[in-house]
Amino acid sequence: ALREGRWVRDCDRVELSFAHHDRGPMRLQFVLALIVCGVIALGAQSPDLPVLKAGVATDTTLAAGQTRAFQIVLGEGDFAVVSIQKTPYLPVLEVLDPSGAVQLKAGWLQPSFFAAKPGTYRVRLSPNPNALPPGPFQILVEVRRATPADRVRADGDRVFAEGNTRAGEGSRAGLQAAVERYSAALELFRQGSYEAGETSVRLARGLSYSNLNDQKAARADLDLAIRLAHAADSPMVEARAWQYLASSYRATGELDEASRSAERALSLFERLGDVSGQSGTLNNIARLYGLQDDLRTALEYYDRALRLSLDAGDRSTAALVYVNRSDVLTSLGRLADSLETLNLAAPLIKALGLDSLELVRLNNMGIAYKQLGDYRKALEAYQQALAGYRRLGNASAEGQELDNIANVHQLLGEYQTCLDLHEQSPAIARRIGNRGLEATVLNNMGTTWQRQGEYARALEYHQQALTMRRASADRCGEASSL
Repeated sequence: ALREGRWVRDCDRVELSFAHHDRGPMRLQFVLALIVCGVIALGAQSPDLPVLKAGVATDTTLAAGQTRAFQIVLGEGDFAVVSIQKTPYLPVLEVLDPSGAVQLKAGWLQPSFFAAKPGTYRVRLSPNPNALPPGPFQILVEVRRATPADRVRADGDRVFAEGNTRAGEGSRAGLQAAVERYSAALELFRQGSYEAGETSVRLARGLSYSNLNDQKAARADLDLAIRLAHAADSPMVEARAWQYLASSYRATGELDEASRSAERALSLFERLGDVSGQSGTLNNIARLYGLQDDLRTALEYYDRALRLSLDAGDRSTAALVYVNRSDVLTSLGRLADSLETLNLAAPLIKALGLDSLELVRLNNMGIAYKQLGDYRKALEAYQQALAGYRRLGNASAEGQELDNIANVHQLLGEYQTCLDLHEQSPAIARRIGNRGLEATVLNNMGTTWQRQGEYARALEYHQQALTMRRASADRCGEASSL
């Protein structure tokens, strides 16, 4: 009956036998549970799930913590495109094939898939953990017989999804693998003449390049994504591209360009009514003011971002703002307020599983405790952050944490431990090409030798740092070395 897709409800008329009895009782209970509950055979329709009709928009809603599921019957060789409409907040969408296996997991505009076999496909929706839940919206599925170009597009969406999964790991290896998958998806979208897919991939690949600190490649992708999105009147994608471009310029200290890009993003998010995008961009603008030492204005922007995200229930942005806001409070000498802010972020970060943000929170706690003179607590926080960055394979952050720990040991008068730790960082910085980190560590090593009265050795390290900073046009760093 299960094979034929028929419903079976009367257990008295069912006889079951097992040729093998390993784990037999458990299997028997499971099969009986399926029958009693009326679970359908693979590929059969379920009367409990609403049916999506091709070409007909279905109204639904999705709140935090909820999941919505639908079903649609497809024939072999069908091509389906799913559109989420009337909301700026795209949910995570999963397509399950007739066997129940996840065929596609997507979080972008109009994902597509190919029906390799006939039967009932399920579409499952859940809120994106990094954005607000969609609330009321519409879901529309368009179905047609697949052309060769359609099949190429569906393959592109599948490979694109694989890239997103790897990027979500947060590690350097994951980001590098994501770039490879994105590049493969880009080629498929080009073959299928699917320009919207190319735009989405360039947006995602640009962000990954930026996180890998390849800002030249990041900007090439993001600039093109902006042009393509603007030409296609896709403000949601365009706004994200401006937001990511602002982060790229901030990473290289080009703060005027970063500010202009962030303001463009904010204007688009306001036009869309995307509260999550607005609060995230306000957070980014606050960071830019902080980098320019305009701490009062930075705090004002952080407070605006925090109010907006908390009022809207955007916990992920609120957690990010709390952590970044603590930086400014520490710089203003409000150390107790900084630690209180970081403690408010902790339960949000834990609930949402924001592992990378937790490491930044720990680092900021180390900074605050160090300035309070509580060096043991500072070391504890820094060492937890160091372990996390090593686990993620984030070499740049690992080198920075080693430098932070070394500086605390210096304050404790433990100079040899300090130097031993400092010796590890330049090799890491050279391996990943982070000249700024290498110069900072060399400068700090000079300070350590200076405190021991070894002025000739101190001068040697300071001179190396100065040369590197001049070569990279780091004017602030050059002034510090001088």
